[in-house]
Amino acid sequence: MLDGQRWLVVTIVGVIAVSAAVIGSLRLRDIPDRAIGHSPTPHAMAAPRHRLVEYRLEGDPGRHAAVSYLAPDGSVVDIDVALPWRTQAPVRTLTAAVGLAAQTGGSRLRCEISVDGHSRVLREASANAAVVNCSVPAV
Repeated sequence: MLDGQRWLVVTIVGVIAVSAAVIGSLRLRDIPDRAIGHSPTPHAMAAPRHRLVEYRLEGDPGRHAAVSYLAPDGSVVDIDVALPWRTQAPVRTLTAAVGLAAQTGGSRLRCEISVDGHSRVLREASANAAVVNCSVPAV
């Protein structure tokens, strides 16, 4: 290689090395800029609370009912139960939606949702093939 070409190659390699060092140092800094790949931790609004949600369903004793309710993780649980029925679900999140829907071939159905022992919603139905729906948007 000629001396003039060596300086050109050395200069290009030097510029690339300096550019890589500057970009690398910027990427490793804790800069709260989403464009660089770092973001500050979100502010905590509140701590999760521990609550106990209780679903209760009453109707003609011994009758069966098709029940759908929301589990604490947000999934829907579909079961067939004998009346009367109840279940409890511990909730350990900041907020949670809870709901219960049921249908029976009987003539009477009553659903209730309680949170930490306090009744939040109560619905009753009295008709052939009674249907009830209880829900609380946020507990």
